[in-house]
Amino acid sequence: MRFNWTPIIIGILLSGLVSFFQNCTSAVPFGHTDYFQSLVNSPSFPYEVGVDQLAYMSCSEQEDIYNDGTFFSFRLGAFDSKGLRIAEDYREHLESVSGDDIPLALSMSQTSARTRLQLAIRTLDNLQLMYVDSDNGDSGLDGSDFNNFFPTLGDETLNTILWSMFPGHYLRTYAAARNAGDSRFEGELKFMKSQFMEQELRTFLSNRGILAVTFAESGEIKPLGPGNFTELQNLADSGQGGNLIAPPSATGGGGVGTSGVNNGAPSAINAASSSYTRYSNDLTSNVYGAAVQPRFKQPLFRGSASPGSDMPPRVLSSVSDIVIDERLQGKSQKPWICPASMQFMIVLPEDAIAEDGNGNVIERCSMNPDPINPSEELKIIRQSLYAEDFYVDMVRRCVVPKPSHTVDGSCYGKNSNTQMTHIINYDSFNSNGCGFGNENGLCPHYASICIRQ
Repeated sequence: MRFNWTPIIIGILLSGLVSFFQNCTSAVPFGHTDYFQSLVNSPSFPYEVGVDQLAYMSCSEQEDIYNDGTFFSFRLGAFDSKGLRIAEDYREHLESVSGDDIPLALSMSQTSARTRLQLAIRTLDNLQLMYVDSDNGDSGLDGSDFNNFFPTLGDETLNTILWSMFPGHYLRTYAAARNAGDSRFEGELKFMKSQFMEQELRTFLSNRGILAVTFAESGEIKPLGPGNFTELQNLADSGQGGNLIAPPSATGGGGVGTSGVNNGAPSAINAASSSYTRYSNDLTSNVYGAAVQPRFKQPLFRGSASPGSDMPPRVLSSVSDIVIDERLQGKSQKPWICPASMQFMIVLPEDAIAEDGNGNVIERCSMNPDPINPSEELKIIRQSLYAEDFYVDMVRRCVVPKPSHTVDGSCYGKNSNTQMTHIINYDSFNSNGCGFGNENGLCPHYASICIRQ
């Protein structure tokens, strides 16, 4: 055990470490106190993220409709090749240091210990702005306008797992999460109040909006970036080191806040006045995280025919990566695909089997359980459309929410006169039209999924 070393050995080892760290040009400032405290105080952000699957659901008219979580607007996460990991450059420098205390130091990091992953819709021209439902106030509503997911990065067990992983590998599930919802690398947004909100959201994302997974301090909605810690980097490079940020108080203060409020941090830490240029100080264009920009199109009628002019663009057509973290600039990414086989009409359970008016039974969508050996494609679909929520008919390309997860108006809303679910034109919207005011009924809603190849 290192605590049993003789003073002479300790002196030799410490001398060697100091010599090594003084010659290290890394952004990780070792050697100013002891290496553990230097890790805790380092202005370098330890983590990076990536995403590889996006699901979109076009449901609307849900303002007063109960939803147990089955229906959503977006689910963005990582299930195959991306997720959360220790940043490669950060890990490379730390691997030169031997110590079992690295996970503990990471869990106490002044840049990240109080942060969580956050999914939100942000603007390309200012990453500090968030798209929110105005009825939810300027700060939005967690689980609707934005979504904090995965555990806090101050979780030592989480950091032990991350540090023990092979370099370059990502973490996508965390079985030790206190809440089941925090075990998956996936965030969820819900903008389903009306068809106008649905249309406005697609328009915004097709122009200046992006879906962004960023890091935000607890209770904050503004993402962290190098600009939050630039002054710390200045101090580290000047050799001042030490306790650069006040430790968090019992009430949760301390550290650099992200809302323009100095939450107990020393007044010297002022990113806005920093002249340090190695890292961009502009938090409007450079924050830690990953982002994508989706595009939308009309779904085809029964998977092949023209949908007609009334059908809105209710399925994903493409997804593009948007670099919001300058540390990832220039790194290659596998492209996204949006297969037609992952576009599904949403058929309500009471409409899955119907009569055609001539006494013939029509099965619009099968309500059979998944096969014992599901296809690889169905496995991917189940990562976004959970088996406990939906039946999936891969042949007809439709899904049926399970009856126990629906109420009158689910996904489609209720007729204000009858208080029953609106009539839906599943079968002839391509030729007879669809929509509010159309006697044939509303246009069907869809769920669609895009994945990284």
